[in-house]
Amino acid sequence: MPRGSVRQAEVGRDERDDRLSTAEHEELKQLRKVDAEFRRANKIFKAASVFGFLSWLADRG
Repeated sequence: MPRGSVRQAEVGRDERDDRLSTAEHEELKQLRKVDAEFRRANKIFKAASVFGFLSWLADRG
């Protein structure tokens, strides 16, 4: 069995605590995906906000 597989098996059995468990790894992966989605949405909202402000300025002018 490759060394990394042995270490991961030990983590899965709570024999090691210097690496993430499989469940922790999956949770971290999911959180990173959600974070990326929020960041993309935030960019869109910022762009829409700027566009709205510029439209407002043009209407005043």
